[in-house]
Amino acid sequence: MSLAQWRQFNFFDKQQASDPNDKTKAPAIFQKQDISVFATGHGHIALSDSTGSIYIVDRSFKTQKFLAYDGGRVTHLKQLKQKNILVSIGVCTI
Repeated sequence: MSLAQWRQFNFFDKQQASDPNDKTKAPAIFQKQDISVFATGHGHIALSDSTGSIYIVDRSFKTQKFLAYDGGRVTHLKQLKQKNILVSIGVCTI
């Protein structure tokens, strides 16, 4: 093998993610324009937006939403490795 040759490794298969309710569209959570912070772990993606809401998305793109900071925003998210705990830091303006 010469130095001019490169090996190609295919680690992932490219596949378009689709909404569980409408297979022709991308998941609704990924169409939001104001995603500010995200964290991953334990088979979930945790996303937050500028309104202080946190969204938990599982592998089948089913989404759970809760309001973490009323009138504020989330600044940091961390999914702990050892436990199924999500830690958030944010600004709350009441």
